[in-house]
Amino acid sequence: MLKFFLIIIVLIGCDKDEAGDNTTGSSALNGTWARECSSNPVGQTSSREFRIMDGSSMTYIYRGYEDLECSNKIFSYQSEYSISISGENFDIHSFSSYKLSISDENYLVSANGSAFCGSSDWQLSIARDIGGKTCRWTHTDSESSSSIAGREAFNGPTIYGSAKLVEGSLWFAAGDDDNDGSSSVKRASTYENSPLYIWYKQ
Repeated sequence: MLKFFLIIIVLIGCDKDEAGDNTTGSSALNGTWARECSSNPVGQTSSREFRIMDGSSMTYIYRGYEDLECSNKIFSYQSEYSISISGENFDIHSFSSYKLSISDENYLVSANGSAFCGSSDWQLSIARDIGGKTCRWTHTDSESSSSIAGREAFNGPTIYGSAKLVEGSLWFAAGDDDNDGSSSVKRASTYENSPLYIWYKQ
């Protein structure tokens, strides 16, 4: 069963661990960054995330896999954002597209059979814009329902965060109740030594 269909960039955090004093500028952020493979032993699935930075734009990619090693890809989400960077400050602004592609034959049959996102003509590995749609997924004898965040949600308030380079990896700051990234004065600024917030250059 496909378990992860709501993908949003969120800044959250718990334990605190300072990462050092390295600074980050816009040119240092350019390129493709990825998190390590994240596995879910209960569901026997895994996922991996990518951020492609290019000046004032960012492409966010989330890939889901039907194994624990991030090798058998079943779907991929891709969303585009405009961003601004000043020193360590990292602001995510408007969203322009939100696309899904299905990479597994069995899931393709399920998607078309259940008219996933209102469509019954999905094609293998062909991305489709699903922004603003509510999608229901049915696979074999199991069912999961989730609301796909659409254009309205992604064109909401700017997310205010921070990022810095630490020994060649890119650390994104975590947020908390007092600094949740909802405004420039509540900018997320706590750096944690956690796989949730550490991305590696590809």
